[in-house]
Amino acid sequence: MNYTKRVMIFLLSLGMSSAAYADGCKIGGSGAGLEEIKVTSPKGLFEFHIDPMVSLHHFSYHYARSLSRQKLRSRVPMTLSDKLLVEVGFQKQVPVMVEAYKSYFDKNLLFDPSLSDLRKHIQKGVDHVEDANIANYLREAAPSFGKTIWPAHCMNSAQLLQQYLPLLEKHEQEIGDRISSFMGTHFPDTPIRVDLVKYSNRAGAYTDQDPNNIVISSSDTTMSDGHFFEILYHEALHTSPLGTSFRELAEAVLKKHNIQNDRFWHYALFY
Repeated sequence: MNYTKRVMIFLLSLGMSSAAYADGCKIGGSGAGLEEIKVTSPKGLFEFHIDPMVSLHHFSYHYARSLSRQKLRSRVPMTLSDKLLVEVGFQKQVPVMVEAYKSYFDKNLLFDPSLSDLRKHIQKGVDHVEDANIANYLREAAPSFGKTIWPAHCMNSAQLLQQYLPLLEKHEQEIGDRISSFMGTHFPDTPIRVDLVKYSNRAGAYTDQDPNNIVISSSDTTMSDGHFFEILYHEALHTSPLGTSFRELAEAVLKKHNIQNDRFWHYALFY
């Protein structure tokens, strides 16, 4: 049985019935010992994570911001289904959520070091989170999140991954080799971690380094229309050493023509 069939059978097993995927997409009551889906891509360039606590963190950050009356940039609209699920089984957690995240309302998930570090600590486990308010909230909210909201978020991400595994099996290595050849460098020595969450950021994805980590929104409708494959490799070009090499190439072109533009390298990534 080939790679794609084996992984697709695993992912499909989560969705065969509500009970099946509830078991496959479940959070432990204490917030520790979490069950997550982790799948390495066919050629090993990427490692996909559908992590309940990373998902809870991104959901909480965006939901809390959506309730704020502050003038905040890059708000992410919450789906009607999630608003209804909050009303049904998560409403008691909302005041604690807002209190825990209010100091992060004006901070960017990628560019603010405190939020970047917070995500990295959550990936290691709640006990690694230094912000006591956030850590306590995540532990307290995990059981009700796991019962009401997480199953749908988990399936949303699992279905997106299932959709694109055949394309990755067919094209992953060829595209990776072409990018590496063009850049004169190589993909990272270890698989790039890719977190699939329902809500990433306004752009639908962002990438951090040290370590390399891509976070993609599985609820972005353009992802299921073919954008996911493109954005995956676009974001990979932000990782090290690929991103460093590409930026050096772009800046060399500008210098040759005596042009200055700090964002040219990023514009060029789309082409």
